[in-house]
Amino acid sequence: MPDLSQQEAREFIEGVREDNGGITDEDRVFLLANRPTALRALQNTRRQLADSIKIVVDNLYSKETRFLYELIQNAEDNSYSTATANGEEPFLAFKVYPDRIIIDSNEDGFSESNIKAICSIGNSTKKHSAGYIGEKGIGFKSVFKIAQRVHIQSGPFSFAFSHTRENDDDGLGMITPYDEDAEELPIGVRTRMTLKLLDSTKFEERALEFREIPDTFLMFLSRLQRLSIELYQPDSAPSATQYSKRETEKDGMYTTSLAKTTREGKEESTLEQRYYSMKSNLHNLPPDEARKDKQGNSIDRATVILAFPVDEHNEPVLKPQYTYAFLPLRRVGFKFLIQADFVTQANREDVVHSKRNQALLRGVAKAFADAVVMFCEHPSLRYQWMRYLPEDFITDEFWRTLWTLVREKLEQTPLLEPWSGNGLYKPSDLQKLSESVIAKDRSPLLPDLEGAEVYLSPKYTEADFNILKRLGTIPLQWNKFVDRLDADLISSVSKWRSEKKNGDWRTRICKVLSRNFSRDLPNEQKRLETLALIPLRDGRWVSSAPGTRIYFPKTDGISVPADVGIDLVCPMAAENLAWAVLLSSLGVMSCPRHWVVSLIYERYNATNLDNFKVFNAVAHIRYLYWFLPKDRKSLAPQVRLVNQHGSLLKKDQYLYFPDEGDDYSPSNLFKQDAHLPGHPVHYLHEDYLNAVGPEVVHNGRPWMRWLEEIVRVRRIPELCAIGFDGLSKEFQYIVNHRSNRLLTTLKRGWASYRFQINSVEGDLRNSAVLLENGRRTPLLRTFLPLPKLKQIAAELRIVDEYPFIAISELIRDEERSEWMFLKDLQVGIEENLRFYLSALETFKRINSALNSTSENDQLARIYQNIQSKCSEDLDYVRAMFKHPMIWIPPSNRIDSAWLSTADCVWDGPQWLKSKQCLKLDIYLELEHLFKVSLRTPNASQIDVVNDLLLLKSHTEDKNVLRSQSTACTQSKIGTASMPYQVTFLGTTEIFQHITVTERNQEQSFEELRLKDYDMRRKLLSTETLVSKSKAFAGLKTDQIIEEAEKRYNWLWQNSPIPMDGENLKSWKALVFTFESFALVYIPQENAWRPPSQCVWVESSVKIPLKVSIADAYPSNKTFFTTVLKIPEPTVEMYIDKLRAEAEGEASAAQIKETMALICGLGVGETNLSGLAKAKVLPVKFANGVGSFVSASSKDGAVDFAIVEKTIHWDAFKGKIVALDFSLEEIRDARSLLLAMGLEERFSSKLVKEVTDVRGGSQDHEMTRNLRMKGQAIVRCAFHFTSPNKRPDVISLYRKFKRATVYMSDGIRCSLQITQDGRSIEGASSRANFHFEEAEGVLRLYLPKDEVERDVCFESDLPRRLCTFLSITNPGAPGVIGGVFRKDNPAVIDKILENAGVGQVSCDFAALDEELGASEAGSEVETLVEATSNISFSPPISGTRPYRPSNLARPRETQSRSENAEDVRDEIMPNPSYQERQREAQETAYKRILENVVDVARRRVHSDIFESTGSSIWGPVATTALPQGIVQEAFANRTQERDFKVGAAGELYMFEYLKGLGLPRFGLENWKSTVRDRVKIHADYHDLEKDNDRSAIADIEYLDDSQMLTQFLIRKGHLARGLWDSEKPLYHIEIKTTTSSNWQEPFFMSKAQERHIRDNRIEDNESRSSIYMICRIFNLGKGDETGMHVYLDPETKRRNRELEFSTHSWAVKPLKYPTMALFGKNESTQSPSQSSLFGSTKPSLTGGIFSGSNDISPNSDTFKTPFPSLFGSNPNSFNSDFSKATPQGGLFGSNAMSANDHTLRANSKSNFFGPTANSDASKGTSLGTIDLFSGLGSSSSTTSKARSPKGLFSMNNSSLSSNSSGTLSANSPFGKNPPPPSNTQIPKTTATTGISSAAVQPSSSTTTGSVFGSTMTSTASGPSQSATGFSIFGTSSPAPTPKSRSPRARGEEQSSLELAAAVTAAETRLAAMRNSVSEETQTGGQQQQP
Repeated sequence: MPDLSQQEAREFIEGVREDNGGITDEDRVFLLANRPTALRALQNTRRQLADSIKIVVDNLYSKETRFLYELIQNAEDNSYSTATANGEEPFLAFKVYPDRIIIDSNEDGFSESNIKAICSIGNSTKKHSAGYIGEKGIGFKSVFKIAQRVHIQSGPFSFAFSHTRENDDDGLGMITPYDEDAEELPIGVRTRMTLKLLDSTKFEERALEFREIPDTFLMFLSRLQRLSIELYQPDSAPSATQYSKRETEKDGMYTTSLAKTTREGKEESTLEQRYYSMKSNLHNLPPDEARKDKQGNSIDRATVILAFPVDEHNEPVLKPQYTYAFLPLRRVGFKFLIQADFVTQANREDVVHSKRNQALLRGVAKAFADAVVMFCEHPSLRYQWMRYLPEDFITDEFWRTLWTLVREKLEQTPLLEPWSGNGLYKPSDLQKLSESVIAKDRSPLLPDLEGAEVYLSPKYTEADFNILKRLGTIPLQWNKFVDRLDADLISSVSKWRSEKKNGDWRTRICKVLSRNFSRDLPNEQKRLETLALIPLRDGRWVSSAPGTRIYFPKTDGISVPADVGIDLVCPMAAENLAWAVLLSSLGVMSCPRHWVVSLIYERYNATNLDNFKVFNAVAHIRYLYWFLPKDRKSLAPQVRLVNQHGSLLKKDQYLYFPDEGDDYSPSNLFKQDAHLPGHPVHYLHEDYLNAVGPEVVHNGRPWMRWLEEIVRVRRIPELCAIGFDGLSKEFQYIVNHRSNRLLTTLKRGWASYRFQINSVEGDLRNSAVLLENGRRTPLLRTFLPLPKLKQIAAELRIVDEYPFIAISELIRDEERSEWMFLKDLQVGIEENLRFYLSALETFKRINSALNSTSENDQLARIYQNIQSKCSEDLDYVRAMFKHPMIWIPPSNRIDSAWLSTADCVWDGPQWLKSKQCLKLDIYLELEHLFKVSLRTPNASQIDVVNDLLLLKSHTEDKNVLRSQSTACTQSKIGTASMPYQVTFLGTTEIFQHITVTERNQEQSFEELRLKDYDMRRKLLSTETLVSKSKAFAGLKTDQIIEEAEKRYNWLWQNSPIPMDGENLKSWKALVFTFESFALVYIPQENAWRPPSQCVWVESSVKIPLKVSIADAYPSNKTFFTTVLKIPEPTVEMYIDKLRAEAEGEASAAQIKETMALICGLGVGETNLSGLAKAKVLPVKFANGVGSFVSASSKDGAVDFAIVEKTIHWDAFKGKIVALDFSLEEIRDARSLLLAMGLEERFSSKLVKEVTDVRGGSQDHEMTRNLRMKGQAIVRCAFHFTSPNKRPDVISLYRKFKRATVYMSDGIRCSLQITQDGRSIEGASSRANFHFEEAEGVLRLYLPKDEVERDVCFESDLPRRLCTFLSITNPGAPGVIGGVFRKDNPAVIDKILENAGVGQVSCDFAALDEELGASEAGSEVETLVEATSNISFSPPISGTRPYRPSNLARPRETQSRSENAEDVRDEIMPNPSYQERQREAQETAYKRILENVVDVARRRVHSDIFESTGSSIWGPVATTALPQGIVQEAFANRTQERDFKVGAAGELYMFEYLKGLGLPRFGLENWKSTVRDRVKIHADYHDLEKDNDRSAIADIEYLDDSQMLTQFLIRKGHLARGLWDSEKPLYHIEIKTTTSSNWQEPFFMSKAQERHIRDNRIEDNESRSSIYMICRIFNLGKGDETGMHVYLDPETKRRNRELEFSTHSWAVKPLKYPTMALFGKNESTQSPSQSSLFGSTKPSLTGGIFSGSNDISPNSDTFKTPFPSLFGSNPNSFNSDFSKATPQGGLFGSNAMSANDHTLRANSKSNFFGPTANSDASKGTSLGTIDLFSGLGSSSSTTSKARSPKGLFSMNNSSLSSNSSGTLSANSPFGKNPPPPSNTQIPKTTATTGISSAAVQPSSSTTTGSVFGSTMTSTASGPSQSATGFSIFGTSSPAPTPKSRSPRARGEEQSSLELAAAVTAAETRLAAMRNSVSEETQTGGQQQQP
């Protein structure tokens, strides 16, 4: 670098500054004065250039201290030739202070190119230099993350950069140098950089970053050898850190030592860390734009360096290390350092993904593998190098690739040492030995194979092995171990076959081999099974190959019997536990017990057992004693023992112990004596008794006991026969011959018998045993003769007949417990239920009739005991009483008898004959027994049905029961096992088809049950009916019907209602029984019929095949029709009647009457095919002759017409054959005639109408109406025609867009009809519609008469239009008629959508443009919007919505035509009704207009005109009209209705603007063509529509007085200075709806949309005209009526506050207005953030009541620290105005009483200035914020105002003689008139109020009003800025409010005291405007509250 002088250096810096657009202050002053445009251009250019620099500085680096690395990088890339020549060590030093950082270096110094590089972006001097770190040329800019000024002094250069980040700082200061005075540098320092910091408070944060510089920072820097950092912390000693390094090389391995010396005060410490490095030079790298030399050639070489940290023992130091691209990037998961010339991202914090970097990764992987190979020569690292591999998953995709490459390299490189230590192997070639395969001497259990080693060296730790697993090294695999075992087996020195005592080795290897079998390794297991590992007793070694069965010689230590023939292993193998386990795994079994037992059992299956020896039999039993399972209860049946004779026992013989010492032993029971024969039995052979010693006990049983219990050698007689087939022969012998010993024998052997008793208890219980009385009876019916039981039987006088069993021994009562086992045999031993039931049986047997009181008492005692004990066994009791066990004493009705429960009911009607009632005097105390326990029911349906059967049986022959059945004629159709199922196949007559599904067809129908009480609830049998029917003997007909009616009444009163669920089955059964047995008595026939043959109709009405019963049972209709489903007359019945009448001699009048009855019931889907040929139609021929004809149209049938219209009747009377029905009769019978297929005979189908027209005039309004509906008509035509007949959309649309509508009184119609092949023409008449097409132009002629025209729209026009469009769909006329009847485009679109009519693919807007404004109606504007929610989405996704065609209110040139009043309402039913409706509508509309005027006038006095896209809505004490008034006024959705809605909204706005007192504002400004609709209001009775076609809006006002403009300026809605002198023309368009949904779309015309665009207010420009839209909603709802105002709608559209639909010209508000005073819009989606009464949702700005208190205990408001309207807020709306603390507010700190609404001013700021309360006390406002400065109170005391100016200051006017003070003349409202004297306190509440747009805090303050839109801060504190809000300004959306509860709404009502206060203040303001003090007109600037 050539040496420069300081002057040359200054000039160079000056040149760079000029090159970068920097100018001096003098230049800026000059340009500002002389060339301001040039200055602005320069500033704009600099600003655009600076944007990129700012982005770089702000976004390039994630950390502020990244500049540290960039400066170190620059220092590394610098030249140190001077320092090297002087023997100096290259260094870089940082001195960090709180406010600055000084960087010193001994580099050679800056050159001109260096300076140019740092003064630009991406122009580094190093980017073409190989080996340099820098590459972007932007690293220096990182210092501006923390610095605002940088001073660089190097050589002759001394310059600075400045970037303050202030608002006027364009950012180019970072690259624009300015000359700076030089300072003297320390010795050795050649370059110094001083950074003046932006924030001096972040010292600790920066110090921490400096301290956290990686210790390895210098590792890969080639030039810098020393780095020092000094930290000068305030109030503490400085600290210093110095980094240094040194390198050594030995045998190709580089060692680097890094030292870090730290000094804290006087203490100094040094840490040193050593690294082994591996360098690898890479060549042929892929080209990269970031790596080119100065000639532009790619640099294809680089050096990769890896550094591995080690400790003083040369073991790896394991911790995450940095990855470097000369400078540290970040830690990515590796434990070694990586350095490579990676191409990095701009922030140098990570690498980019490029081919070059990928190649570098491959180089790093190879370098790591080379390092590992080198480590394998190191004594310790050879076993530890794998620790450097990453343990965790590498999350970064780029660096994860490196790990993959490293792994792939290592997997293919020999790196691991085997067990032998010979050579190196690849990781996947060696396997790790576990401890289990290593012998006690630490050698492998089996030697490795020479030349094929797999054992990994044991010097690798387990943890290192876990790392090696990732490289493919695995634990020793089983197949490798088995390979070595196989090799050992064939070896001559086999360890396995060695006979040496190597127990430990044998145990270890057997355990290893055994574990294989515990895992799922089938292949390895099979391989072991093929090896000869098993030693046999004969000395052979065998395998356990499939088919081989080898067993251990003992089972549980017991030798296997000798004769079973099993191969066994040698005892040596069985004695070693581990070997035995392995043998077991190989399949050797330990002689399973069950198998040996089975072999023993097989010995007894031989066919020849003659040579069976006794000792063998004994040996087998002994083995079974030891090995038979403990839970085994017996031997196998084939095993036989030897009896006393030495013979094998047969299978069906029992064996007993020989014992004669007991009288009840088998030896004594079965021996023969003189009186009884003996019984032969077998006894056990004596050798069995001595086979096992008596001291042996196995499984808890000694030998003899085991023989008894398991072998079943008996000591007592066997109870069961062989196979448990009944009693044994032994017990049969005892029952028959020794019965008196039976019970004692059972008692002695019960411990055994109890397990067998279940098999024979039935036989034993039923065995006939001997009783004490000598008779025999089944055992189960006997009782043990205990003394107590015999005593009770004696008292009942039944002891001699009672079944006490005979017994050989004497028993006592206290021994009863010993006989409890007899309960299992049902032998009675207690005084229990069964005892008394048996007593009842015995008593009944003895007493067939009761003849004495004592007998009755004895029976009562028995019943009472049964009642008290029946809970013991209810089922048994019920089963008992199914037999006749109930004594019925004789009476006058029946004789005495014993009855069963089936014959009885507990309670029932007195006339019941089929059952006996038990509710007798003698049984009243036994109600629980009979009714509850025995479940004797009360009389039920089936009982009454049986009574009816009895009654029927009396009146008919007994066979009639079956012959009268219509559904079930078979006798076997019922079942008792399963309730029947009834399936009804028909609906006409429910009982004609019944199917009964039965499980068992063998059961009789008599088993049918109606209710599941029990089996006894069934119909009476035929025999019973015959016998019991005698109870009705002697009845006459009238008595029969009386008796039947009793039972019908009872059945109805007890019917299962409702007939569903559980009741359904009972109801079906009842109906089925009535049908099956014909139980409806017909008195007129004295016969019984089923319900299906009955009909509920008077007897005078004759229904074929039906019997009328209504006359017979007039009071039982519900039962017959509801329960039995007897139908009333149906259509089918009358059709049969009609057919019968046609076949008979019925008259036409009778036939018409029947037809009328049919139609009255409704034809529906009734099948009328039976009437096709019936001559039921009376017709009259042309000659007047009448006849009956059929509906058939076949050849020969009479051709007749059904004349349904008066016009047709008049035209063809006496000319054709016609149905002889009047028009009324045709109307009444129409449904039947159509159902008979006569639709084509109606005159409307047959008569052809031909129309013509004479005269007529074009109706322009109707023409426009038609043309605007062209799109809808085209959609209908496209939808309702078949695809192959669909019209051309474009041509059809053009046709209707050119169509013309005419009005004429000369439309005529001629009628023609064809009958019997000849055409008959009727007289012509007037017509309602004529349609023609000439030369491609459609002409539609409509009648001038309004009624006829409405009729035309209803029918003629849609019908004829369908014919023209070739539409045959019957639903099309209705849809098209709907289109013509409705004017609202959205409604029309909804009609089409509901009809499924979709959009068509056509650009209608383009067609409209093509056709021109005049033809397409583009100038016609829509002044109407829907009053309900309307969806503007097309019915089919993806299609273009059509432009709504009928635009109701004309505008522009054509819309303001003279025909506006000709638009018609919808058609009315008749003129009188239409007139009444119009009168009602006009009255209602007049009330709405009065309400609108009242609201507008009151609201203007309330000063509520505040909004931005804004709301005008507030409580003005005006009551909403009843909803019915609004509905009445706007009932029909017609064009006229929409005109009236629009006119009412315009009236509201006109009244409001007029109330503002605007000069020269009057009716001439109201330009609407529909304004004449308000003339019914008294104040506007002479108002006519405006004909000024030049106007473009409803209201137009030229503000030549600037009053409205200045008002908007003061409100902050128009920019001050820009509009001060402007006098714009205001175009005010009003859009009105009665709905509360202000977001409902409204419509604009294309012309209006064009005006909106043309009148957009550009930024910083004023215009001569302003366009604004006023959206009126809630029309007619009193103070709920609101208005949103949109100034400059085009800007609102661009800001997404209004959404314009170019297809439908619909406009939809998207955002809620920012400001809404007294807002109340329950349907809104986005209410304002703040309310006049506080926030309705949590708000940051607060409301008028905002402050430190909550507003309401149950509202959504919250505490906020902002000033309040009334100072500190009242605590609740529920209280009166509470005292307010002096926090500042609208009324200052004041309290307001709910009684007198007075204000006490105590605060520093007061909205109304100083006010005095009602007690005339003085109040003074001490602050300067006084909105109503100088206002005195209404009392006699004068208040002083210290505020110099009030917001609402007004001109002087006197309030009262003792009031002083004046108001300023510059009031924003001018001289407002006082409010009406009768102003009332508002009755409504506000839910939405002042809203504030949320913006960032600002330190500036703008003058504005108290209602100004306050820009809010975040939750951290109040806003720092306040501005005047704009009426039409942009607002921000606010959160959606929660729905208000009724309670909340009630509390809002009570909160209106605030509104009352505001109204009172406004009243005072208006009254005092003429008495204001001069003091308020002078003074300082008004401040913003």
